[in-house]
Amino acid sequence: CETTTSISASASATATSTVSLKVQLQPCQPCNRLSFDRTPGVDATPRASIFEHVDGCRFCSTLYAHFTLPNGKLGHLFDQGSKTVEQAAASPVQPPGRPVSVTRLLQVSFPYCAALERISIPRMTKNIVVFKPVPPLPPAPSHHTLPVLDPALLSKEMFGNILVDPPRVAVVPEDVVKVVDEVVREAINLGPPWKLETSVFAPRKQESDARDFLDNDQVIARMFQKDWVRVARQDRFFAYIKRENKKAADRAGITDLDPPEQVFKDLEALLVSRYRVIAAAFTYYASLGSGSLGGMQLNEYTEFLENCRIPEPDSKAIKRSDCDTLFITADFVEDRASDEAQFMEGNALLRFEFLEVIIRIAAAKFSEKPKPEAAEAAAHYGNYGIVGYMARLLDENVVPNLPPVAAELSDRFRTTRLYTPAVDACFAPHIPLLKMLYKRYLVRADTGRRPKLMTIEHYLKIISDCHMINSEFTAREAKLCYLRAKMVTVDEISDRVANESLTFIEFLETIARVSEYNWYPTDAELREMRYKSRLEFVKVVEAAPATGTGGGVTVLRGPSGAPHPT
Repeated sequence: CETTTSISASASATATSTVSLKVQLQPCQPCNRLSFDRTPGVDATPRASIFEHVDGCRFCSTLYAHFTLPNGKLGHLFDQGSKTVEQAAASPVQPPGRPVSVTRLLQVSFPYCAALERISIPRMTKNIVVFKPVPPLPPAPSHHTLPVLDPALLSKEMFGNILVDPPRVAVVPEDVVKVVDEVVREAINLGPPWKLETSVFAPRKQESDARDFLDNDQVIARMFQKDWVRVARQDRFFAYIKRENKKAADRAGITDLDPPEQVFKDLEALLVSRYRVIAAAFTYYASLGSGSLGGMQLNEYTEFLENCRIPEPDSKAIKRSDCDTLFITADFVEDRASDEAQFMEGNALLRFEFLEVIIRIAAAKFSEKPKPEAAEAAAHYGNYGIVGYMARLLDENVVPNLPPVAAELSDRFRTTRLYTPAVDACFAPHIPLLKMLYKRYLVRADTGRRPKLMTIEHYLKIISDCHMINSEFTAREAKLCYLRAKMVTVDEISDRVANESLTFIEFLETIARVSEYNWYPTDAELREMRYKSRLEFVKVVEAAPATGTGGGVTVLRGPSGAPHPT
């Protein structure tokens, strides 16, 4: 750096005089740090002294630096008590780049200033290294913006001395509950074990055709025999089976035909083993129509065909129109004076007629198949004729394609849901009231007479008066509950009234089945399914379709059709 000051200079023969002196320090080498009094108006003794060089003196060449004074003489500069320090060169500061970020925009150092660089360059000597002076700090703030220990003090030491806020401790009393598990053993009289024979369902064993609480295999076999006799004793059906059997033998190249009696025996053995499914399908599709409960109408018959994928548009014998012709053929009564003719309905199949029509469908569908396919099927089923056709129809079309609700057996609900101690305990206190309700709705509105058993009209009147019909539980489901609650009736024609009516025990089962459809969860189940209230669950179920979504909640059906939101 370069500075000008007044220094006391000593000469050998002259008095002390004031000399204006400029001192220049070179960087990057040992030098003397000078200290001058900068207080204006004060006559202080300078710390830097100068004395004249004596010509011919050599030892001073290694001790002091030689400076040329303004009068042309050599002199030595001496600083009293200072230490030798190292000067470092300061290169010119490059101007900052254009700020492109918050950090550069809010810079923490002073920007480069060209004016400071110009005034710092010495003008008396060339090739001088540039040193930039450091600008002074800004003045301290005039007041505190943050809480400090002493807001009245504004010295720089007080800035940053933030007041420490002591932590606040709040004591909140809480009740401490200590849970203690204690095992208490008490003798409980559970009474005799629960038995179905002593429950509210006990009368069913005496009043049902099965003489049991379930539709056992014996009653199914008796029901099939009654229907099979009505089918097989028809002359036209006997001739039809004989004709179809001969046609199948000719296609297979068999000359030794089985007698018709053997064909009927084999067909009977096959059908009796599958008759539960056939009867369950008939009951389901009969409930869909608008006619009597004991008959399947043409529209429901067509729905059965479509569900089981039976019609073939390109076939010569099993198109939709061919299936309608088979419906008419099976619905025809040869003897108008027979018992069957008295209960026949137009365009509706009874249970034995449904058995006949599916036999005719099997023959029409598979008798015209190519010979290789027919031979392979005959080898698989062990029969080349009508028995093989029937087994193939049941295995390939009916059983795999029936809707689950159509193939459901009535005994499944009874064994898993109805015959339980909980249901028995629920019904028992209300049996007198339910008997009064059962008898009250038996009265016919037109004649005032009271039949012994409840019909479908009486049952639907109860459902309507209790406001049970809604978007989820329609009249179709109500009729299906009615039919599924009935025990098997062996003779659907002679016992027509019993076949289409409800006993009191069957009425109890319909209540259980209806409640299963109109299923409501417990409070714990509501919380598990994330419903806020029971009303919210009811609104969601009523607004949702049978298998769609409502309010973001999927409505599914349980084992017997009950909606189970998940």
